[in-house]
Amino acid sequence: MTGFSKVDSGLINYHNHVITDIAKAAVEEIDGVTLIPQSFGDTVLELLGIRRCSGVEIHVDREANAVSLEVKVCVRYGLNIPDVAEHVQEIIRERFDQLTDVDLRDVNVNVYGVERGKV
Repeated sequence: MTGFSKVDSGLINYHNHVITDIAKAAVEEIDGVTLIPQSFGDTVLELLGIRRCSGVEIHVDREANAVSLEVKVCVRYGLNIPDVAEHVQEIIRERFDQLTDVDLRDVNVNVYGVERGKV
């Protein structure tokens, strides 16, 4: 389990898939930005029933009850990369605030490519 929070009636756990799905959906909302494509290994694992999102890495600090994300994206050519990366961070934080009570410590955006055409 990844994220967790304490409430009066017990503990709520968030599985890795929930965390990555929220981040992935947030990035998909942004025009001109995509997560890096799945690798061949990820595709094979998916065929075996193991889901992975190669564009999102999760780091959990269990002592501080906090989660950090590393998001790997490609940006459409012509967009201002620092502005886009900051926007990605803002949107992901907003979605986590709306949907969970996970303490999202860091959202690190790594731009792995610049693509021409549709992104």
